Amino acid sequence: MKKIIALGVIAIFLLSIFPTALAQENGLSEIEKKELEKELEKKELEKKELEKELEKKELEKKELEKELDKAKLEKKELEKKEIEKKLEKKELEKKELKAKLEKKELEKKELEEKLGKRELEKKELTKKELEKKELVKKELKEKKEKYSQEILEISNLKQDIVSCKEQGQDCEAKKLELREKAKNVLSTITEILIKHLEQVKEKVTDSDTLTEAEKNEIIAKIDAQIEELVMAQDQVNEATTKEELTAALKNIKDLKEKTKTNTKEDVTKLQQGRVGLIVERAEHLGQRLDMILADLKEKGISTAEIDPLVKEFKAQIALAKTNNAEALKLFEEAKEASNPERARLMSEANQNIKEAQEALKEAHSILVDILKRIKEISEGRNLHIDYEQGIIKERLTSEATVE
Repeated sequence: MKKIIALGVIAIFLLSIFPTALAQENGLSEIEKKELEKELEKKELEKKELEKELEKKELEKKELEKELDKAKLEKKELEKKEIEKKLEKKELEKKELKAKLEKKELEKKELEEKLGKRELEKKELTKKELEKKELVKKELKEKKEKYSQEILEISNLKQDIVSCKEQGQDCEAKKLELREKAKNVLSTITEILIKHLEQVKEKVTDSDTLTEAEKNEIIAKIDAQIEELVMAQDQVNEATTKEELTAALKNIKDLKEKTKTNTKEDVTKLQQGRVGLIVERAEHLGQRLDMILADLKEKGISTAEIDPLVKEFKAQIALAKTNNAEALKLFEEAKEASNPERARLMSEANQNIKEAQEALKEAHSILVDILKRIKEISEGRNLHIDYEQGIIKERLTSEATVE
C-alpha cells in the first residue's frame, strides 16, 4: 500500500510540472497560465491529502505491528504457560513414579524377606528331610546287617543240628532254636521290604512329574503291599509248626518278588517322568538359544562355530524325547500284561530310559561348550546374555556376562 501511494504522489507531481513546462514552451496566455496554476494548486492539495493518507496508513501499519507484537507476546505467554503446565504434569508424574518406585522397592524388600524366610524354612525342611533319609538308610543298613548276622547264625545252627544227629543226641532244642531264628529272619526280611516301600512312597509323594491321580494310584498300591507284608509278618509270628513256618516263608518269598517287581515299575515311572521334565526344559532352552544366536547375527557377530553345536544339542534332546516316549508306551503296555511279558516290557522300558538319560548327558556336555563359546564371543562387546528370556542387552560396563 505504501508503495502504491508513493507512486501516486510522483505521478501527480510529474503532471503538475508538465503543463507549466508546456506553457512556457508554447508561450501560453495569462488566462491559460492561471488555469494551469489552479490546476497545479489542486494537484498540490491532492498531493497533501495523499501524504496525509500515507501518514495515516503508516500509523495504521505501526498500530498493526504493535498489535502483532502484542499477539506474539500473548502467544508466547500462552505457550510458556502451556509448557509450565506440561512441566508441572511431568513433575507430578515423576513424583507419582517415584512413589510407585518406592512402593515397589518396599514390596521387593518384603518379598526378599519372605523369600529369605522361606529359603531358611526350606533349608530347615531339607535338613530335616536329609536327616530323616539318613535315619531310614541307617535303619535299613542295620536291618540288613542284622539279616546277614541271622543268616550266619542259622547256617551255624544247621551245622550244629547235623553234628547233633550224627552223634545220636536229642536235637529238638536246637531245632526249636532254628525255628525261632528262621522266624526272626523272615520278620527282618519283611521289615526291610516295608522300609524300601516307604522310601519309594516318599519319592512318589515328592515327585513333581507325576499327576495327583498317578501319585494316588501308586501310593494306594504301595500301601496295599505294606499291609500284605504286615499280615505276612503276623503269620510268621503266629507260626508254631514247621508246616506253618514253611507256608509263611513261601508267602514272604512271593511278596518279596511282587514287591521287587512293583517297586521297579514305580521307580521306572518316576525316572520316565523326570526325563520327560528335563526334555521339556531343554527344548525351551533350545528355543532361547535360537533367539540369542539370531540376535548375535543381527549385531554382526559370527555364530558359525556355535550353530553346529546347537544343532547337535537339539538332536540329542530329540533322541532323549523319542526314547522317553517309547519308554512310556512300553510302561503303559506292561500295566496290562502279565509275566513273563510284563517283565520283558519293563526291561525294554528301562533300557529306553537309560538311553534317554545318556542322550541328556551328552546334550548337557554340548550345552556347556555352547555357553562357553557364547561367552567368549561376547567378551569385550558390552553384551549381557539373558538365557532366561533368550535376549541380549547392551551393558554399560565393559565386560560381557552370562546368566
